[in-house]
Amino acid sequence: KNEKGGIRYMELEELKKSWNALDEHLKDKELIKEEELGKLIGHADKSIHAIARLNIKLILISLPVLVLFLLEVLLHGRLNPIYIIIILSWIPALYWDIITTRFLQQTKVDEMPLIEVISRVNRIHRWMIRERLIATAFLLILAVLSFIYWQIWQYGIGIILFFILLWGAGLGLILWIYRKKFLNRIQEIKKNLDELKIIDN
Repeated sequence: KNEKGGIRYMELEELKKSWNALDEHLKDKELIKEEELGKLIGHADKSIHAIARLNIKLILISLPVLVLFLLEVLLHGRLNPIYIIIILSWIPALYWDIITTRFLQQTKVDEMPLIEVISRVNRIHRWMIRERLIATAFLLILAVLSFIYWQIWQYGIGIILFFILLWGAGLGLILWIYRKKFLNRIQEIKKNLDELKIIDN
């Protein structure tokens, strides 16, 4: 009896040690999971607000440029069709930037349900793709109208090449800004959110 009792006691001790080891392992895993979640949440939140801050910078740059442009039109009476198109498109574009910036600022990764954050980020991604397409189409149309309105062809091949280079550089800059500063960051945020979803499950 004593021998059997001793064996049982030893088995219980071994079981207790195994259980404690397992419990410690699970605690460590939970701690690592919480740390990873915290890092991913922080990174996604930081990236979203970085896009919002960039939008604010672009708005702050656009406002004085628009004011100077309007002053140029009013003071010198240079109200031609090209200027009208620019003004009529610039104002709603500025308004749209304010709306998207506000939407980004209201996206709180650490406060909202993950599914809602993913939905909002996907929506922003779709908006930015459409914005890029519209901006590209608008710039190309404006370039063609400018070429026709100012009859660039009559100034010779050098001016034509300079005109194409100037508008091409403008288009390249817009596409670079969208890719580097917006779309790449959105892709990174989506990757972080996918990782969050996996860890959270």
